[in-house]
Parts: sequence; C-alpha cells; structure tokens
Amino acid sequence: MKDHIEHLRAQSLLLGATQPESYGSAGTVTGRSSQRARREMEQFLERKGDLLSSMEGLRKEIGSLERCREALATTTTHAGVESVVAAFEDARSYTTRQLHEFKAQIQRESDATEELARIHCQENSIDLRARRSGCLMLMHELRKLMGLLYGEVEGFRHDLREHRKNQLAIALPHASDKEIEDALDRGVGLQQVLNKRSSAGRVEKLQDLQDQRSDIMKLERSVAEVQEMMSTLALLIDRQGGLLDNIEFDVVNAKYTADKTYRTLVDTRRNQRRAQLWMLGCGFCCFIIIAIIVLLLVLLFGRRL
Repeated sequence: MKDHIEHLRAQSLLLGATQPESYGSAGTVTGRSSQRARREMEQFLERKGDLLSSMEGLRKEIGSLERCREALATTTTHAGVESVVAAFEDARSYTTRQLHEFKAQIQRESDATEELARIHCQENSIDLRARRSGCLMLMHELRKLMGLLYGEVEGFRHDLREHRKNQLAIALPHASDKEIEDALDRGVGLQQVLNKRSSAGRVEKLQDLQDQRSDIMKLERSVAEVQEMMSTLALLIDRQGGLLDNIEFDVVNAKYTADKTYRTLVDTRRNQRRAQLWMLGCGFCCFIIIAIIVLLLVLLFGRRL
C-alpha cells in the first residue's frame, strides 16, 4: 500500500518535471499553477494514505468479529449468549458508522477531483487520472471492507440461529425440525420455552419466596429487638458505671474521713491523758499545800494553848 502511494507521488513529481511551464491559450497552465497542483496532489496522497491506514485498522476490527463467533460457539448460558450478541452488535454498529464515514470522505475526494478538473480544464492530465485512480482504489477497498463485514454479519447470524436451534432441540426433544424452524421464525427463544415449561411450578416457587421473605422479615425484627435490647443494656451498664464511680468516690471520701477521725481520736486521747496527768499533779500539789497549811495552823494553835 505504501509503495503504491510512493509510486503515485513519483508520477506526480515526474509530471511536474516533464510538462512545460506553459501551454497554448486554451487549457494552459503556468508553472505556478503546476506547483499548486503538485501540492494538492501530495495532500491528496497524504489523505489517501490516512484513509488506507484507517481502513486497515477497520479491517482488523472486522476481523475481531470472528472472536464473537468463537465465543458464541463456547457459550452455553442464555445470559452469555445475550452478552455475546450485544458485543457483536456494538462492534457491527461501530464498523458500519466508520464505513459510512469512509464513504463520505471518498465521495468528497472524488468531488474535489472533478472540481479541479473543471477549474483547470485538464480532463486528461496525469494528476487527475492519478487522483481518479486513487479514489477508485479507495472505493474498491471500501467495497471489500463492506463485503467482509457483510460476510461476518451473515456468518454470525447463521451461527446464532444454529445455536438457538440446538438449544431448542435440547429443550424440546420431541419437536421436529420444522417445528423448531417455525419457532425460530416466530422469534421464540429458549428462555420463553423454559418460562412456559416452568409456569406450573412458578406458583410454588413464588410461595417459597414469600415464605423466605416472611422469615427474613421476622429475622430482621428479631435483630432489631436484640439491637434495641443491647442498646438498653449498654445504657444501663453506662449508668451502673456512673453509680460505681460515685460509690468509689464515696468510699474514698469515707476512708479519708475515717483516717482523719482516727487521727483526731488519737490526738484527743493524748490530750486527755495529758489533762488527766495535769489535773492529778494539780490535785496533789493542792493536797500538799492544804496539809502544810493545816499543819502550820495546828502547830500555831498548839503553842498558844
């Protein structure tokens, strides 16, 4: 692809080198217009290269759709199949939008080429033929991409139909191929068949679910009651903790008061003993003094007699 672009660019440069700088009066171009044409050709080749690169990336994206078919072949669950289908549809939508954008770009390039041919009156110049050839090549690549996408989409839809057909054949072992084909044409899927088959036991299952819901609600109420009880117990424990703190404070105060009272009692006893000794000493002294006075009085009156 890159070699083809370089080949077209070389042809454009060769055209600028071989063509004279002026022609006759009708349909002539000057050297300046030739340079502008070469620049436009180079810009066209760059845009063409970008488009081809984008197409190559989109080709890989289309090739990745094959992985969806592989995933579909290995998926057994209904949810898995729906997930694969959703992924395939997303990729298909993205690829389709890209193809439409490429087609619009190619159409703009083709219109620009025809506009240049009309302005410069060069219907048979090499640059215009190269640009037209490039647009045709881009359109050819686009058609190939559209063919690849169409093939992948048809292949995936065929695989999806076969997959659903096999699932219905397993779910309905007594049904004929024609009945299965008719069911597929009506859009009946495996999930609908299973839902219809399980309609008889659905009431019982619903009752079981309601019983389980009732048990869960009872359990929730029990948990709420236990939680309320634990909250009340925590409040009581907190209050008892406050009471214990008060009791501890009172015990400490009582111990302090008892120690203070004991010390006061010891001091009182000591003071009492000291007072008793002091009173005993004072009484003894008073007795001695009284005895001396009496003795002196006796002696005094004895001499007078």
